[in-house]
Amino acid sequence: MIKNYFLIAVRNFLKHKFYSLLNVAGLAAGIASTILIIFYISDELSYDMYHENVDNIYRVSVDGMFGGKEFGGTYNPAPLAKTLVADFPEVKSAVRFRDYGNYIAKYGDKNFKESRFAYADNEMFDIFTYNFVAGNPETALKEPNTLVMTRETAEKYFGNEDPVGKTVLVDNKWNYLVTGVIENLPSNTHINFDIFASLESNEDSRDNMWLNSNYQTYILLNENASPEELEAKFSPMLEKYFAPQLIQYIGATLEEFLAQGNRYNMFLEPLADIHLYSDVSGGMGNRGDIKNIYIFGSIGIFILLIACINFINLSTARSSGRAREVGVRKVLGSYKKQLINQFLAESMIISVLSTLLALAIVYAVIPWFNDLAAKEYHYMQLINPVIILSILLITVFTGLIAGSYPAFLMSAFKPVSVLKGNQGSGSKNSRLRNFMVVSQFVVSIVLIVGTTVIYKQLSYIMNKNLGFDKEQVLVVRDAWLLGDKVEVFKDALKSNPDVVQASISGFLPVWSFRSSTAFFNEGEVMNSETSTVQNWRVDCNYIETLGMEIVQGRDFSEDLPTDSSKIIINEACVRQFNLGQNPVGKRLGRMTGEQDNKYKYYDVIGVVKDFHFNTLRHKIDPLVLYLGKNSNKVSVRLSTAEMAGVLGFVENLWNDFAPGQPFEYTFLNEDFDSMYKSETRTGQIFTVFAFLAIIIACLGLLGLSAFTAEQKTKEIGIRKTLGASVQSIMVLLSREYGKLLVIAFVIAVPVAYFMMESWLSDFAFRTEIGAFTFIAAGIIVFAVAMAAVGYHSVKAALSNPVDALKIE
Repeated sequence: MIKNYFLIAVRNFLKHKFYSLLNVAGLAAGIASTILIIFYISDELSYDMYHENVDNIYRVSVDGMFGGKEFGGTYNPAPLAKTLVADFPEVKSAVRFRDYGNYIAKYGDKNFKESRFAYADNEMFDIFTYNFVAGNPETALKEPNTLVMTRETAEKYFGNEDPVGKTVLVDNKWNYLVTGVIENLPSNTHINFDIFASLESNEDSRDNMWLNSNYQTYILLNENASPEELEAKFSPMLEKYFAPQLIQYIGATLEEFLAQGNRYNMFLEPLADIHLYSDVSGGMGNRGDIKNIYIFGSIGIFILLIACINFINLSTARSSGRAREVGVRKVLGSYKKQLINQFLAESMIISVLSTLLALAIVYAVIPWFNDLAAKEYHYMQLINPVIILSILLITVFTGLIAGSYPAFLMSAFKPVSVLKGNQGSGSKNSRLRNFMVVSQFVVSIVLIVGTTVIYKQLSYIMNKNLGFDKEQVLVVRDAWLLGDKVEVFKDALKSNPDVVQASISGFLPVWSFRSSTAFFNEGEVMNSETSTVQNWRVDCNYIETLGMEIVQGRDFSEDLPTDSSKIIINEACVRQFNLGQNPVGKRLGRMTGEQDNKYKYYDVIGVVKDFHFNTLRHKIDPLVLYLGKNSNKVSVRLSTAEMAGVLGFVENLWNDFAPGQPFEYTFLNEDFDSMYKSETRTGQIFTVFAFLAIIIACLGLLGLSAFTAEQKTKEIGIRKTLGASVQSIMVLLSREYGKLLVIAFVIAVPVAYFMMESWLSDFAFRTEIGAFTFIAAGIIVFAVAMAAVGYHSVKAALSNPVDALKIE
């Protein structure tokens, strides 16, 4: 029986090659898209899940308000980790991490820049799962000036030598002993470093200051310990340790601090939730977004359903062609169950063929998809048990969903009616078919609107007046390698006629180092305006180099030594501290954290126009600029578009001042663009899947229009004989689909508007969606759909009516 089902299915497939190939192509595209989306989702959901204690590991994060300004973060005081272990029996172990940025590491004549370098307590090996290749995890980071590196990093430095016991020179200052080698970390972790150095190496890791927060703290809870009960104990802990230092350094009690509307709380984030669910600022590694899982998961389902809808539409439309087959089979004794099995078998064969073609497509596009999604998928992941099970489920699901309705529909035909020619036209199924076509184009229009809005927002971001000029600015990184020669290096740069200005600072209005301190009006330490404010150390050329605008007062001057006690603030800072129309000359103070010298006051000499130094998801916060040393980067404003010559000049100059040290640079506009990689990637993925959805939908329309033209062959012949024009015939065949597209447009507009308004709500500065976005999406879908329908319409309209009238 199964063999018979198979032979009939193959015979029917070969008999109707055009429709069969359309079904296979559409289903293959839908299944391939779904498999790729499963890759993406499974990788995102797997972050940090490989740790054996994942269910009992938590990150301690902060939520607070100071001076009416909400703040949150992943950074905690140095003594918190040991306090949690000592005071709370629920906490089995705790570890701190601190990432200072890039380091230069040397071994012999090998010199490398390490961007994935972090300091950690030895307890990290008790809490997290790291497989040691060499060394003892119990003691690897207990001593100062020791480090552990991954196997790949160890091979980079030492080749085939045993790394343990070797010494690496870090930042040309400190010798670190290699005490362990661990296996390379997987990409699906947010704690993704190549080198871990002992926190015992840093003196400030041993201080007892609760008002400074520089460390990320993770804890391992004992089995059956309740994180909620532990969180409830944080308030008494802060009263015990945080409150006395608040009085000592700020001069205010915890009650007075809270009475001003301030708050300071700690809470726990499960390790498994950090990558996708955490919205706390800071943190290590790349952050995902659970919204993307929902969005791309929905897209995968919709595209697969569109492909299934095509199959159902074509099968039900062609039901008249198989009606007599069903009638004859029933007369000869076939049961309804046998007919259902036959049609389902045909559907499953097409589903299997589509899956095989989909796997070939996935195999071919994996490298491209890796670039698109910023992932590291490999062909071998296709044999992952989860992926194999998913593919099998998709195949069976597709075959059953796509084949069930046609199977039950056609098996229900009555043989007497069918053999008389009174049934099987498919007209009674037109409502369902039309509903499915509308559904396809609703999805297509929503995806196009989503793509358009995302790119409109990106265009808005890239073209918005940011308050600084990001173009033609070269950023030389790791300028601290120049040591005390950095000022001379900057002056030498300005000798080039293509260099307009240069500035030394670690602070840039893109992702870079940040520093915050509590500021207040003179004499009003705990008033309602006291707030934590970004404060950046810059030099006298910073504002000019970055093309910012002084709107009141003046810039820093190299000719005025007293400017070392002056500050320039932004307009948001003026508003925060209610400095009025004339802020120049007023004084702001900041907390120093020193017991003998708690406060330091600065005169405001200028106000810089607000500029964006966070992403446009955030409003512009108060900012203070003051003169100070931070030689992490040298920013160079250039006057030429011919970069090769000036880059050569800068590199040669670097090699003269820092021989043997790696030269690394970026451009400020590239750094700015990289802040929006996530949005850009989302837009690209939307574009790809919107295109696929339309193509798959149009494959279905192509088949339906061919069938419609075939069904109306005789009617077209009569109409042409009676004088109907080619245009009228085309309108006749296309009119029905035009109506369906209008209905789809009306349904899709509110759906797309709601979705994209929700997405844009994350941005403090955003574009408007606008009516044209929806109109353009509708026009695109209409044009593509009419092109698909038009081919067969034109072909039918131009056919010879004599041939049509010879039918039957």
